[in-house]
Amino acid sequence: MPSLQEECSLCQFRRYEDMEFRLQIARNIIAAKIANARRLILFHARNHPDEIWKQPLETLSIAEQKASSAETLSSLMGIEGDSARVYFETFGKMLRREIQFEGRSRRPPRDPVNALLSFGYTLVLSEVVGAVASQGLDPYVGFLHELDYGRPSLGLDILEEFRQPLVDRFVLSLINRKVFSTDDFEQRENGGFYLKDEPRKKFLRFYERAMTSEFRDRTGGDKLTFRELIRRQATRMSKAIQTGEGYDPYRR
Repeated sequence: MPSLQEECSLCQFRRYEDMEFRLQIARNIIAAKIANARRLILFHARNHPDEIWKQPLETLSIAEQKASSAETLSSLMGIEGDSARVYFETFGKMLRREIQFEGRSRRPPRDPVNALLSFGYTLVLSEVVGAVASQGLDPYVGFLHELDYGRPSLGLDILEEFRQPLVDRFVLSLINRKVFSTDDFEQRENGGFYLKDEPRKKFLRFYERAMTSEFRDRTGGDKLTFRELIRRQATRMSKAIQTGEGYDPYRR
């Protein structure tokens, strides 16, 4: 008799082979991601009113609508890529100028801001992977991200909804409050920038505070932490996989 985890994994893989289900989940995640990007810009614009925010907000609003009705995963990923370029160009304008940011770069992060973003994403991904595994799900079988050896695709799926409201907002606050300076980073032989040992420990302290601070989400329910919220989303994903119903991503 298969264990509960084996049953969950079998159901999950059947859902992965259902392209209609995959597209439904992927559309919801990307639309939420774009909506969260807009909300972060709006949050910043309240304290820094300027005409420069108008165009990216309009562009992202249109992109969110397109994502919600995308007919293929390929077209959806194209919409996501275009919106990410607009978003990160705008994100750079929200940062104080003392720390370099030349647009999003990965493996390796090419400047200090990307070093903080990549580190933050890695930490949150680890928490997401643990949360989905605790639900009996396979972190490596996702719906937005394709299967790839060693890549936690389902973890990356759920990470998408936490990038802007958790990591990007956190990094933006750290930089604009001058918690870190360029002296806190080292450039290695691969050209990438990384936090030095003591600044890395400082980042982890601030990260833990961000993960355990309570807040009330936009639904107006009980107060909760981001760590609890990640577990909630893992539970929602498990239910969506088991029932075949829609998945409700986190929107800040």
